[in-house]
Amino acid sequence: MKNILVTMAASAVFSLNAQAQTDSAGHPRRYPTVEEVRLEQEASEVQNYASWLAQLKTAYSERDMGKIAMCESAVLMALRLEINQLSAVAGGEYGSTSDRSRLEAMRRTLVAFDGHAFDPGKPENADRDFAMLDQVLALMQEALAEIRSRK
Repeated sequence: MKNILVTMAASAVFSLNAQAQTDSAGHPRRYPTVEEVRLEQEASEVQNYASWLAQLKTAYSERDMGKIAMCESAVLMALRLEINQLSAVAGGEYGSTSDRSRLEAMRRTLVAFDGHAFDPGKPENADRDFAMLDQVLALMQEALAEIRSRK
């Protein structure tokens, strides 16, 4: 009796394991590679940054100070996240010269925005500030293109 129970339990475990490794059609399940996960993550981060930057520009053109402050905060938070992730990559074995160059440019932008607030009354400053934020987006898109080219 004990042998029968052990055999049934072992069969159930092996059966569940086999099912977990196949999709609903019975084909072997394919798990994403590290590069695919990184590509998906980077694409999402670029889209997130671009979206917040577009919202910031709209809020600025509408002179909505509350939304300007919220969107600028979100843009800078996305920039900090990108800097943290790029720091890990740039300093590691997968880091390239272009990664380190992008990292330094992003850090300079973040420092420039320390204590910053967009003022709709000073459009000449806003043009310069938006150009800096647009450059960060371009750098992020460049990194995304490099990741895609490796795939």
